[in-house]
Amino acid sequence: LDAIPITAAVRGNWDDCVLEALDGEYGLEDPQEIQLLRLTQYLMEGLDPKRIDWLRSLPLVEKKEVNGIRFSLTHNLPEKNYGGDLRPANVTENFDQLLDDQTDMAIYGHVHKQLLRYGSQGQQILNLLVCLILTGNQFKTTELSMR
Repeated sequence: LDAIPITAAVRGNWDDCVLEALDGEYGLEDPQEIQLLRLTQYLMEGLDPKRIDWLRSLPLVEKKEVNGIRFSLTHNLPEKNYGGDLRPANVTENFDQLLDDQTDMAIYGHVHKQLLRYGSQGQQILNLLVCLILTGNQFKTTELSMR
């Protein structure tokens, strides 16, 4: 990650799972929690511990302006980075939660489905399945591998 000029990043649900596992919030009774503990253990074998501090510092929402366009970047909802609220077929009111009067375009990624739709006030909402990298006043895109 250090080689990529990242200017915006938000915390996702898997980031929170790793942090919750490290903070001792999971036990050995629930199979899903056991899986998350094991995945976190595997991740930590090759992860620089300073990345954990970086994960803890990530916001749920990042606002950026590029060439006069005001972006809101989230993993899912601004107050909640998990759940099915933003599945493509859901009602517009759910997606309006991504928008405010300071946002021209909202970008999110949680549901892993490409999407272009509009909020009830006409702002664009995108889920691109690509990572937008803001470098200066330009966008570069990197396709995400879903392996």
